[in-house]
Parts: sequence; C-alpha cells; structure tokens
Amino acid sequence: MTRGAIYAPCGKAGSIDRGHNPANIIYLGGHSMFENYPDVLNVEHLCEILGIGKKLVYRLLKNNDIEHLQIGRSYRIPKPNLVQYLLKQSA
Repeated sequence: MTRGAIYAPCGKAGSIDRGHNPANIIYLGGHSMFENYPDVLNVEHLCEILGIGKKLVYRLLKNNDIEHLQIGRSYRIPKPNLVQYLLKQSA
C-alpha cells in the first residue's frame, strides 16, 4: 500500500493522509477513481462523477464550492480541485 492514499477495498472506506497531493491519493481497489477522466474536467464530467444534474453543478461552481477556471462561458475544473471538494465534504 502507498502511504497517503484513501483505500476502499470491497467498497469500504479507508484512511486519509492529507499531507499529499489530493490528485494522487484517491484509490479504489488499487486504481485511481478518476483515471478514466481527463486531468481537467468539464460540467458533464462532474455530472457523471458526482451523479448530480447540471443545475446543481453550475450552482456549486457559481458559489465557488468547487474551485474552477472559467474560460469564456465554459467551466474547467482541474481534478485536484474536485478531490479537495470531496475531501471537504467528507470531513
């Protein structure tokens, strides 16, 4: 096991070491939870990952609950920002 990872074998919650880069610490069964997604996410990716609708995603972004970049009218969310949001929600 790698120090600083969240381990969830068989779907059970594991430990968190907050001293490491959040983008590299989320593992599920030895695999990164977000490895099938690009390093910079969009609104549709957040909908899939979080299992919520676009309206709620836009509300989270507008309220700066999830740190993001806005380029024109589109939002871009680096993976570490999503992981930080998830860790804040679980604390």
